[in-house]
Amino acid sequence: MIAIFINVFSIEPKAILKNTEPIRAGVLLYKGNDYFISLVRNKLIEIENQNKDRIQFIIYDGDGNQDLQDKQLAELIKDKVDVIFLNIVNINNADKLLEEIKKAIFQ
Repeated sequence: MIAIFINVFSIEPKAILKNTEPIRAGVLLYKGNDYFISLVRNKLIEIENQNKDRIQFIIYDGDGNQDLQDKQLAELIKDKVDVIFLNIVNINNADKLLEEIKKAIFQ
């Protein structure tokens, strides 16, 4: 499995936001019951709880199912989240998913 993640265990926000609304971050996890992924999920929830006025994580569990994750991504795009963190179920679908995200951003 190949995953791309920001090290959420040492985030130190330094940006000053002018927007009064929290950042809405969509998080797509490949499999929530994976030990490492569950640690990431728990840390994101902890970060959100400590920064409720700054960030809101919308976390989806792909449950190891690429079709399910595709639907979850489509929902996040439809909801126009500010950021998407993607832990792909099937790395062979990376290009397809990234193209969907780029298309949504630049349409």
